[in-house]
Amino acid sequence: DPLPQIGIGARFPLGEASPLASDGITERFMGQDGFGGVGGSCEANETSHLEGAPSATELILETARKFPGELEVWSFSPLTDLALAASVEPRLPELLGRVIVMGGAVDAPGNVSPLAEANFASDARAARLVLKLFASKLTLVPLDVTEAAPLSGEGLMVAKGGASARLFAEAFHTFRTANCEIVGICDGAPVHDAHVVAYALMPELYQVEQHAVDVLVARPGDVSNGACVVDRRRGQTEGPTLINVLTNVDARAFTRELIA
Repeated sequence: DPLPQIGIGARFPLGEASPLASDGITERFMGQDGFGGVGGSCEANETSHLEGAPSATELILETARKFPGELEVWSFSPLTDLALAASVEPRLPELLGRVIVMGGAVDAPGNVSPLAEANFASDARAARLVLKLFASKLTLVPLDVTEAAPLSGEGLMVAKGGASARLFAEAFHTFRTANCEIVGICDGAPVHDAHVVAYALMPELYQVEQHAVDVLVARPGDVSNGACVVDRRRGQTEGPTLINVLTNVDARAFTRELIA
């Protein structure tokens, strides 16, 4: 089978001229290498396959135009590239199929700040733009759901997997330790991104509600930057657009499928 095509992500958040200064929290969760300190340095990893690769923005646009209505975007990261693509191509909301976004905290507290989840805080402008432009096709997977199904027995992953499962288990230890120290949840830790895939393939595991959600944009580092605001006033015709939000999950079934 051909290797998946890779696009290179944006270097800066939307509207910024330099990368955000690290506050050290991301490194505590992910390690310096993004793999909990067990994946080796970025310099040591082979990157020759990225030579000549398009930007992620270009890849989204090219694929969406080639397969109108068929391309789905599953987002596990800040929404910078999708926001840039929508800024270049006004028809992108019509060209894409589903958009499933892991990000935000609706009723749950944040993880990188008291109010904000990491992906939204990393590029609040992009998150706000994407939620507005893709509202009719977007499903939000917030911390409210991902933290409701913590994984504690990573040894089970090793027992039923190969080298990739062992790497996950080793890296997950770093993530779980940071989650305990920073978030205060110590009986396991959430596997945030897996819920995007699980919802796409097994939507029956989730409860979905429509909410009017907006994203606050403040100075990077401000506790409100990237926070979700939900307008629950009845009868409002102006304000945030309604989007689908996952509000509950069958945690046992999710975990069973994850380690199967």
